[in-house]
Amino acid sequence: MDADVSVAAPRFEADSGPNVLFDGAHQNLHTIDTGYAPFAQLLRNDGLRVNANDNVFNDATLENVGLLIVANAEAESGSAFSEEEIAAVRQYVEGGGALLLIADHMPYPLAAQDLASAFGAEWLNVYADNTHDGRMTRRSGDLVDDPITGDVTRIRTFGGSCFIAPGMRPLLRAGETWSLQTEGETGQGLSDKFPADGCLIGAVAEIGDGRIAFFAEGAMFSAQILAFDGRTRLVGFNAPHAGQNTTFILNVVHWLVRAD
Repeated sequence: MDADVSVAAPRFEADSGPNVLFDGAHQNLHTIDTGYAPFAQLLRNDGLRVNANDNVFNDATLENVGLLIVANAEAESGSAFSEEEIAAVRQYVEGGGALLLIADHMPYPLAAQDLASAFGAEWLNVYADNTHDGRMTRRSGDLVDDPITGDVTRIRTFGGSCFIAPGMRPLLRAGETWSLQTEGETGQGLSDKFPADGCLIGAVAEIGDGRIAFFAEGAMFSAQILAFDGRTRLVGFNAPHAGQNTTFILNVVHWLVRAD
């Protein structure tokens, strides 16, 4: 694992924290066995108990789960989740559970939209790009001043999508350096770029007795080595200018499981 997943001051004793369930039952691009293996290990090093989910969401699946993480679910068409699953997740959150929902660039928003809309969010099926090399800073206003962001002054993202959620508390905003693209009119390639005004990249909310966090960028939670045109590129919290990503990630997780 070519990434620093150490935690200088773990929030919990080893393997004693809340149970974190990473979804792997909905054709997820990122699981604890693939792109989110470093993310899972980071949480383990913080004392959280990490497990994989291979079942549909229902009361039994979500029992004793402190945090449900769903990242880049896929479906051949429409929602990746049945109406029954969405109702179960909503009930789980309202009853005191926590959900981290991540949907990257198109087409992932299509699979996540029905689940997101159950919590009042509209996920846009777009490709979002930040010309500032993916960097989101406190100075630019893209990284919002909030108790969750704490002392974090800069993180790095790697594209993604965006969503609109008036009832959620923004953490990451798509600012002036961001633009959006949709599928081209002919169904091939991408449309011309247009402004991303009003879009959110990351936000949180309290729902009933529980908490949710939505993020429209999945790579920032990973630590990957990808090949492009015969060259390798670091993508995730192992990349240049991403040194504060892990602090930000842990801050979000701690808020979700009420260890903030």
